[in-house]
Amino acid sequence: MTRVSILFLIVICMIGCKENFFESVVEVSLPEHQPRLSVFATFNEEVSTSYLAFVSHSLGILDSSSIEPVSDAQVVLYEADRAFIPFKLETRTSNRQFYEGINRAFKPNTNYTLKIESPTYGTLEGSQTVPSKVPIIKATYNDRKAVDQYGDRGEEVTVTFQDPPGEKNYYEVFVLAEFGIEGIDSIIADNVLIHDSPADPIIEEAQGKLIFSDASFDGKKYTLKFVVFIEGETFFTDTEKLSQLRIFLLSNTQDYHSYWTSIDAYYDNRDNIFAEPTNVYENVEGGIGIFTIGTGDVFKIEF
Repeated sequence: MTRVSILFLIVICMIGCKENFFESVVEVSLPEHQPRLSVFATFNEEVSTSYLAFVSHSLGILDSSSIEPVSDAQVVLYEADRAFIPFKLETRTSNRQFYEGINRAFKPNTNYTLKIESPTYGTLEGSQTVPSKVPIIKATYNDRKAVDQYGDRGEEVTVTFQDPPGEKNYYEVFVLAEFGIEGIDSIIADNVLIHDSPADPIIEEAQGKLIFSDASFDGKKYTLKFVVFIEGETFFTDTEKLSQLRIFLLSNTQDYHSYWTSIDAYYDNRDNIFAEPTNVYENVEGGIGIFTIGTGDVFKIEF
């Protein structure tokens, strides 16, 4: 054995005798977490009869307790500097609380600010400028006429609209169906679009939402095509008949689009050890979360 080899073995033995040399756990002192307000509030005047804001708080990285809703907050939506919609706390169950405001129409290209103040968790606010409403020129429905990207055959829906020129626009499409029941005067209405799927390459499918931008057709008239799979969800499946489709074209902000694409990427990557972690998009100050405002148009097809 050479002199160099002997010296190497002596060094290894001396280092190996050091306490905790092979210890792989390094203790790190984490700063105490200060809980902050958290909000999920996506308002669209065409979709909801009222606006809902889900307010909770953040937890520390090692906190194993559950996230509780915040019930001591004051929530107000402002139009410029004027209080536009006050929100009231609603409790449906012990862990199902939210703040609800009446549906009021938004002014296009006007700035709105959502302010949330809690004596316990501080203040949060976010601002949005309402996009222009884009009307539907025409919409069609063809029974069993289209194939989606998975090779499944469904019903084809087309939506034609004129995109405003010179501005970035972000859209979402979806369908609601109504069924008439034989022998019953009333109409059973529900969202019976069990599956929706893009047939147009510009559409992104993010957490079940069909969203897209005007990047490839700015300022042009465009006809969008997508596939729906309509199934009734009533107790009268033998006598129900499709009576009406309501086809929605929503105009959203870039923040709305960015949030849902980031959520989709987060769920795609979270169990993939080879993927980089994805941060969920947020746009509020003083806390965490998302606040968006949108508008839209609806086209009805009677049967």
